Amino acid sequence: MEPVMLALIAIGLLVILVFIIYLTDRVNNLERQTQDAVSSLKEKNSAFKGPFAGLATKKLWDAMTGMVPEGMDANLLQEVRERYPSVLQKHIEAQFSEGSRDGERGLSGEPKNTRWVNTLRGQVESWLPQTQVNAIYKAGLDSVNAQTPEQQIVVRAALDEACRYLYDKTQMEFPAGLSVQLIPPVNAPSQEPGVSTEA
Repeated sequence: MEPVMLALIAIGLLVILVFIIYLTDRVNNLERQTQDAVSSLKEKNSAFKGPFAGLATKKLWDAMTGMVPEGMDANLLQEVRERYPSVLQKHIEAQFSEGSRDGERGLSGEPKNTRWVNTLRGQVESWLPQTQVNAIYKAGLDSVNAQTPEQQIVVRAALDEACRYLYDKTQMEFPAGLSVQLIPPVNAPSQEPGVSTEA
C-alpha cells in the first residue's frame, strides 16, 4: 500500500511542479508582451512630437487632407489641424509674394512646392500641390501688370480658384478677402501680405 501512496504523492508533486513551471512561463510571456507593447507605444508617441506632431512637407499635407499617419492620436491630429490654417495662409502669401517680386524684376522662375513657414511655435516645412503652387506664383507675376480693375478681377479669380482648392482639400474655412489682401484694388494703399493669425 505504501508504494502506491508514495507513487501517488510523487505523481501529485510532479503535476504541481509542471503546473508551477507552466504558470511561471506564462507570467514571463505576459511580462515580455507588456514590455514590448509599452516600448512600441513609446516609439509611436516619440514620433509625434512638436507643435505639428513631427509632421512636415507632404506628410503634413497628407494628414490635413485625410491620410492620417498610423497610430496618431485623434486629439493630437485635431491640435495640428487647429494650427494648420496659419501655415497654409502663410505658405500661399509667401508663394504669391515670390511671384510678384519676380514680376517686378521681369523674371519668371520655377516655384517649389515646399517652403519653410515661421510660426510662434517654431518653423515647419510646408508642402502644397505643384499645380496650385504654380497658379499662385503666376497670380503674383500677373498682379504686377494688372493695372485696371478688370485685369485685377481676372488675376484674383485665378488666385481664388487655386487657394479655394487648397482649403477645400484640407476642409478648412476659406479666408474671405485673401485675394483682395494680396492684390489691393488699383489706387488703394498697398498692404504687406503676411497678416495672418500665428499658429
